[in-house]
Amino acid sequence: MALSKARSEGYLQDAFGVDINRNFQYKWDVFRDQKHLFIRSRSPSSRIYRGSGKLSEKETGAMEQLVSQKNVVALIDYHSGSTQVLYPYAYSTKVRVAENILGGSNDYAVFRQVSEKIASLLNRHDRGDETIVNYTAAQNYNDTSVGSGVARDCYYQTEGIAAINIEVHDKQFTYNAADFIKVVPKICKINVPGAIWFLFWAAELPPVRNTWK
Repeated sequence: MALSKARSEGYLQDAFGVDINRNFQYKWDVFRDQKHLFIRSRSPSSRIYRGSGKLSEKETGAMEQLVSQKNVVALIDYHSGSTQVLYPYAYSTKVRVAENILGGSNDYAVFRQVSEKIASLLNRHDRGDETIVNYTAAQNYNDTSVGSGVARDCYYQTEGIAAINIEVHDKQFTYNAADFIKVVPKICKINVPGAIWFLFWAAELPPVRNTWK
């Protein structure tokens, strides 16, 4: 990817720090099928900068410690940037989840069903804001983008956790004070039904296999 194109798309700007959701250990350094992300994720001035090394940030380290100490069977990772419910794998548009540890016929089918159910719950109410409607379920952000070192991939693949990612706001990645007052409480309210349904669903999951790694 040309530097000019990356810059025009907003990936090369003043430094934002590390994108925590590119800093997890699984596939942190993968670039196969995502060569267009080489500049974006490896530049400290990119909003999706992956960090100097896997688990280099305190936040990802804390998550690793928490998961290792608790019997986590399911996880929702909330982000902003679209209105989608996303399931593994983020690192590829072609590779499908092939295991069977979540209690269904196969985990790919389970992830699709769960994500579609949550998307349908989030779409039930008219919120009056076009930027937080029309949720869809997909494997990849906007159905085409891929990313390495992503939390949902990491915790499913390394721990056998039913991990999904919910994108809660279309085309907005950061929020100022006015946004928090106006938009964020609405987003939280919208997502409550999906979170509650997910919790009840997760309560029926089999125990995480310690031999998964």
